[in-house]
Amino acid sequence: MPPFLLSWLLDLVPSLLVVTVTAFVLPPRTLFDWHPLLVVVGGMLIMPWAIRALDRDMSWMTHKQRASKIQWHWILQLAGTVCIALGATAVFMNKNFYGKPHFATWHGLMGLITVVFAILVTCAGFGIHWKFWPIGRLVNYGTARATHMYFGLGSILLGGVTTGLGLCSHWFNRQISSRVGERAVLGVTILFFVFALFPALRIMLQVFRIRFRQPAAKPNQF
Repeated sequence: MPPFLLSWLLDLVPSLLVVTVTAFVLPPRTLFDWHPLLVVVGGMLIMPWAIRALDRDMSWMTHKQRASKIQWHWILQLAGTVCIALGATAVFMNKNFYGKPHFATWHGLMGLITVVFAILVTCAGFGIHWKFWPIGRLVNYGTARATHMYFGLGSILLGGVTTGLGLCSHWFNRQISSRVGERAVLGVTILFFVFALFPALRIMLQVFRIRFRQPAAKPNQF
């Protein structure tokens, strides 16, 4: 498969997951409904496209200047981080309301790690972009950029795994079984779990292409 088609496939397939989950919860009827809506839109749609904006070879903003791409990157990244943070807050408040324990499942624990990690990566990105990161005297700018890039990939991977674990929940199983029957629940869950990992695969290809191509940018550009 040509790299261009593979890239767009990895971009578009997760949209099926986003559309499916969104259809389950719109319009939101309970506080919990905001949790899957916000985290899937923020983690599966907005944040991956924030990184996609920086891909010089296959960017959705190919004809934009580098500065414009960076601006869109941090705007989308901030929006995605806010979405998943609000989604986590919604489920936290919902559990408090019903007296349920917090972080009692792998999905809940990984969700906490993912939200904290995404916030730290986003804050680090702002620090690197405006050059006020606290370790500036210890780590040069190029190293900071590369580290931020790999941690961004880690953030997307954590989001994919966390989303996949969420698809194994009773809530998602009920939604699927009520629409396509109990026999299809396992197959649909596995399929969507794989879809949830596609953004990480897409960003992985982007990162590897950047790291192994011949350098074409000055060290002080981001």
